[in-house]
Amino acid sequence: EEYLSGSYVISGSVTSGGSPVSGATIRLVRQLDNRTISTGSATDGTYRFNVSTGSVYHVMAEYQLSGTLYNALSNWNISPV
Repeated sequence: EEYLSGSYVISGSVTSGGSPVSGATIRLVRQLDNRTISTGSATDGTYRFNVSTGSVYHVMAEYQLSGTLYNALSNWNISPV
């Protein structure tokens, strides 16, 4: 897929109570056609997608801590830089 390997970046970090969340599932949805890719957050909570420009995206994070499933992060209209 061409939008999976561009030179633009969407990145961030996942935290809970100020602490990084390792292994969270981050989903990136291209709003144009709802194509989805995913990655996991690193030990410091960070994630990164390399994408092509010209589209906006929806970013979601899911993770489990102490038996509770969280999916609180959801950002719409993210443009790569």
